[in-house]
Amino acid sequence: MLLQNPLTYFVFGLLFAWVMSYFYSAWHNRRKLAWVARWLEPALHILGSRVSSRWQGTDRLDITLGEGRANLKEVAIVLAVQSRRLFNIFISTLRGGRDSMSFLISLNRTPGPTTHFEIFATKEPPPRNLAVAAENWQIESHPSHASYQVAFKNVVGRESAFRLITLLRDSQFDIRRVSVRPGLPHLFLILNLNQLPQTEAADLLRLLRNLADEVSNAPVDNSGLRRERPSGRRAKDKDPLSQKFPPPMTKPNLDLHSNGHHNGNGKLPLE
Repeated sequence: MLLQNPLTYFVFGLLFAWVMSYFYSAWHNRRKLAWVARWLEPALHILGSRVSSRWQGTDRLDITLGEGRANLKEVAIVLAVQSRRLFNIFISTLRGGRDSMSFLISLNRTPGPTTHFEIFATKEPPPRNLAVAAENWQIESHPSHASYQVAFKNVVGRESAFRLITLLRDSQFDIRRVSVRPGLPHLFLILNLNQLPQTEAADLLRLLRNLADEVSNAPVDNSGLRRERPSGRRAKDKDPLSQKFPPPMTKPNLDLHSNGHHNGNGKLPLE
């Protein structure tokens, strides 16, 4: 009698699909991450040497580069994909998860305030760090790619961000987030991997290295920064930049599960 009930076949079919999705997810995700890693491998020397990598399950691969080139100190590349297991992928997608490639770059020299900027999607809320001294930030949409917004403090950062968006989009990269900031990592970039890269890895890594050189070597010019208004009768003549940022971390945290930048299922960053 039990096998004559159509609901029984549905339950068994759903259970079979759920079990098979585990095998498919492991096969698909590891294959995709390995492809992207092989795509990156010939060009990694552009950013640094002493390369090491580590699998974090089947959904994430971490690549670290020590002895960075030029102004680069340390680079971490995090390749993360959504789980393809039944039910998991629906939950992850609803929460904004996507396959992604993240770059966390520490520089030998902290970028000056004029070079700080944030790039984020227009449909997404601004990064939470913009709430710190919000009056110092200006936000504009990119003139040619209106789906992206740029937060900046100076025209130097604005032009750098607009140029970066144009170059990345010309190479068909889908930008999720880019940040140039005083704390570690100084450069933070997330690209969505809904489709595999269509250009050479060397082109992307050279672009990142050029950006690192640009923000490291930019002259310090605070004339274009938006200033805070003095509050209270006894406001002191202090540069607001000296009070604006928290002290930098002493060591970059490469475990992205704990610092909110990214997690293993490709969820959008919380910052």
